[in-house]
Amino acid sequence: MSDGTDEAPNELTDEPVYWAGPGTSHRDAPHRDAGATPEGATDPDVDAPATPRADRGSRPGFVAARAVVVLAAAAALYTVVVPATHVERSRLATLVPTASGLRQFAKVPAHGTVQNDAQTGLSDVTAAAKKTPERTGVYSVAWSASRTSVGGVVAFLLPDAAGAAGTASEFEARRMGAKSYAAERLQRQHTGSVAGIPGSRVATFVPSAKAPKGTPSLALTELHDGRVVAVTEAMGTAASVGTEASVLASREYALLQRRHGQVDLAVTEYPPGSTIGWAVGAAVLSAAFAFLPVSWRRRRERRRRAYEEEMANRIVVKGQVIVKHRL
Repeated sequence: MSDGTDEAPNELTDEPVYWAGPGTSHRDAPHRDAGATPEGATDPDVDAPATPRADRGSRPGFVAARAVVVLAAAAALYTVVVPATHVERSRLATLVPTASGLRQFAKVPAHGTVQNDAQTGLSDVTAAAKKTPERTGVYSVAWSASRTSVGGVVAFLLPDAAGAAGTASEFEARRMGAKSYAAERLQRQHTGSVAGIPGSRVATFVPSAKAPKGTPSLALTELHDGRVVAVTEAMGTAASVGTEASVLASREYALLQRRHGQVDLAVTEYPPGSTIGWAVGAAVLSAAFAFLPVSWRRRRERRRRAYEEEMANRIVVKGQVIVKHRL
């Protein structure tokens, strides 16, 4: 007989049911007393480790800091790997005037060209061209009204002011000496300096008695400013060449004063394709470095919790693992 409290045989309850494996009934499995700890398991109320404190690495500030470090490193490496630098000798043209300022050349186009700096005959220029070609160069510009009426400016760029001073001295000795143009039947008539140009030199050469008829006179000036040595030449009549060379020298000196005797021949280019690819790669690497550690920590935490839950649902009876299932 039932006293009214027995459960119906097939009635579902909230009581946990255990299954010990094939050939056994859940009624045959031993019930664990309330509060009992299964063998091999950990009592979460007693032995469970304290909840770990929040991971600093997951905080927004630390995530942002890692991203910034990667981006900074990528930017520094970019300036070393990606840029391509080459020497642009046409920039030497900025060291010479585009107009002569002389009436006879007013309608004459200027002819500018980069000279071979290894064939100047000046030892300092030749040595500098071999050692530091990106900081050495020679450029000339010329105007020609006729075969016997010519003007021009030549600029020598040296690596430093000391090299420029040495080149100026060598040029004076070789090209402005008393017998520098004896082979051309020219004799030096006058030397001096150009008014208003400190440290400048001027020399005028006229045809000697052995010169063929119609040989033009020649005037040269030399000046230097910073890393640049400038030479002006005028060919024409003896009465005017000195003045013409001085006018060219004054225009050149004014130009060098504006430029402070400096020009940068090195040109650095940043290829667009490489730059975009580098930027994308840096962004991906930065994101990975910033967020992957957080993802790995969260994954390990989920696995730990799953393991603890699995262990909490196990009991061992006579060496056999019994898994608790709720029906």
